[in-house]
Amino acid sequence: MLYHLFDWLTQENFRFPGSGLFQFISFRVMLALILSLIITTVYGKKLIRILQRKQLGETVRDLGLAGEQQKKGTPTMGGIILILAIIIPTILLANLDKVYVRLMLLSTVWLGAIGFIDDYLKIKARRVAKQKGIDYKKTDADGLAGRFKIFGQVMLGIIVGATLYFNSSVVVKREVMQKGPIVNQTAQNIKYDTVIVDGKARVFVDAKSVITTIPFVKSHEFNYAKLLPKSLQDYTYILYIAIVIFIVTAVSNGANITDGLDGLATGVCAIIGVCLGIFAYVSGNIKLAEYLNIMYIPNLGELSIFMAWAVQQIEVFKAITMQSSRFAVLVEMRTNIEGNHLTLTFEYTTGDASGQNMVTFCTESICHYIIQNAPIQPKLWFIEGNYAGDKKATALSFSRVRGKKVTAEIILPK
Repeated sequence: MLYHLFDWLTQENFRFPGSGLFQFISFRVMLALILSLIITTVYGKKLIRILQRKQLGETVRDLGLAGEQQKKGTPTMGGIILILAIIIPTILLANLDKVYVRLMLLSTVWLGAIGFIDDYLKIKARRVAKQKGIDYKKTDADGLAGRFKIFGQVMLGIIVGATLYFNSSVVVKREVMQKGPIVNQTAQNIKYDTVIVDGKARVFVDAKSVITTIPFVKSHEFNYAKLLPKSLQDYTYILYIAIVIFIVTAVSNGANITDGLDGLATGVCAIIGVCLGIFAYVSGNIKLAEYLNIMYIPNLGELSIFMAWAVQQIEVFKAITMQSSRFAVLVEMRTNIEGNHLTLTFEYTTGDASGQNMVTFCTESICHYIIQNAPIQPKLWFIEGNYAGDKKATALSFSRVRGKKVTAEIILPK
């Protein structure tokens, strides 16, 4: 909220010494770090005393390990301190317009609620045992059932994965590697960002892609779409969401698995938080991201511009098809980026006419139009394949062509 307050004051030309510091992410990171330390050290002690007075201490399983009983009495709901140390600085100092920040807050509250319910049920089971005069021994049956934990984590993974895939604001910045000026920006309706780096103006464009990164490794780009055959490229979102579900589930359980015993996961969470914070900061810094090889693909910005232009030309492509053939009709065009290659897939219908040579001729006419009018000239182009339904059977022709045009006539007996 403070970020938006000072941003509004800047837009209203109401300035005072120090107000401009909130525009710098490094300043807000340090301020958030200090604020989280104050919350955990000052108010954390008070919360721990309150939990201890209410006898909400942790009960440790007897596993026969050395030093395991040292954790006995640790506040069961001590995770509230971590939740507050994350949420309060984020709400005050982060840019809440960013979908990533909103997803982070949602994930924190969601998983925090699962942990709270789990701890509450454990406390309730212990109190019931105490009321019955039974010595309480912690078992796996106490707390929230494992299937409900997994269900909650999977649901969160679906929400996060679907948002990352379908939300138009979730993009990756790609540098436009072009010597000449960018032409016809208004007509392309593409957002360009010009950033001054080492005194040189560099132009970046937003790219929508399922490419991820392996930090610090050369040729580190990995496209999830490559895990599927080309005939299933339209279903990449299912694979992507499934991978996000796995990551959310694995990371949310990772702290407990690493800790190995009940309670005192604070140290593990601190290490995780520091590492993720470093990655988040480095990813937002152009020079550091480029130096450490974080998500950089040469010429991918040009591909994004070219793809956006091609999508807007679909009606022109349909008109070229009608001029090139009396029977062929362009139904749709699909695009796919792999590395620095762009594939355009055209789907035609030809009615009762034979379509193999017809659609090849139409596609070639469209390609010639692209070469003559595209804002960025392809270095190489070719027609990769033709999967007409009236020729030899292939897996792709069966899945995309033959099943769509098979008809049957029958005569019913009286």
